[in-house]
Amino acid sequence: MGQTLIELGYAPTAAIDLIRQHRSPWALNNRTFEEYLTTGLDIARFLTGLDTSS
Repeated sequence: MGQTLIELGYAPTAAIDLIRQHRSPWALNNRTFEEYLTTGLDIARFLTGLDTSS
């Protein structure tokens, strides 16, 4: 859900806040996943060495 909101144009922190408002203040309590959302998928792929080119 968080990644989808970001892809729809929400800022990462706004997407996280929106999820927490509608689900629970404790939603997305995984710090690593929250960092992934705020860093972005492209950077996360780069940092983990994932190759998305064909």
